Amino acid sequence: MNGSKGMLPPMHTVETLAEQLTALGLGAGDHVLMRASLRRLGMVEGGRAGALIGAALRVVGPAGTVAALAFRPMVPFPRRMKTADTGPYSSGGIANALAGWPGAALSAHPSCAWAAVGGGAAALVAGHDARSACFHPVGALLTLGGKLVNVGNVADSPGFSTVHHVQSELGLSRRNLLAGHIGLRTPSGAFASHDFPGCSKGFVKFYGAYVSAGVLRAGPVGDAYAIAAAASDLVAVERPIIAADPRFPLCDDPGCMHCRGLVTYNKRDWPAFWARWAWRKVRRR
Repeated sequence: MNGSKGMLPPMHTVETLAEQLTALGLGAGDHVLMRASLRRLGMVEGGRAGALIGAALRVVGPAGTVAALAFRPMVPFPRRMKTADTGPYSSGGIANALAGWPGAALSAHPSCAWAAVGGGAAALVAGHDARSACFHPVGALLTLGGKLVNVGNVADSPGFSTVHHVQSELGLSRRNLLAGHIGLRTPSGAFASHDFPGCSKGFVKFYGAYVSAGVLRAGPVGDAYAIAAAASDLVAVERPIIAADPRFPLCDDPGCMHCRGLVTYNKRDWPAFWARWAWRKVRRR
């Protein structure tokens, strides 16, 4: 009947979302970093963000953890900013909902905070402050034997945050012209991040390697297509690829400022990129 003409699409509930997350391989005691495009969930009883978080917490139980990236946008040379960014987190509805969840723990990193709820929340966000790398908590997630889940963002915000962690451990996140010169203004003053993870559009290139290694689980969550994997399995695939070719995760957009014009391990693209950039500036005058 759901497919009949004129009928409304199915209404998803916390219970049905929990069943789908379980089918993705999540279970009691799991520690999970979740990213999601909530609009792709479809119609959800009680609201998409709250229902998805509630479903995940139901699956992992009190000993488990659900975490999200609670990021704020960074700008070059933040000392030029006049006001602090105190608005909603730029990393989406799930970040804002989880950060406001009862008992939520929030890491102290000014621009790349993580929000977490559950038994491992404190361990996951511990030590993630202005002095640590943007994706420092991925290391804790690995220690906890954690997992990552992407719901509905598989194509338009591809890949997993473990790639940024590997890039950081290999020193690549610092090999960027903006590292140390990008951040935001906080109530206590300007913050400049010593590393800059940058563009992740090229992370789609890892999907074939994940599938070949057999580390991915895939299926629906609501109306969305979702993928999940253990953090350790992802890193085992990613690390040798990136170590052999640091340029592999870069996107293919010739106009991408980060991938073509900022990273110092891709200087071969600098002449063409900056020539085009300068020409566009001249034409606008």
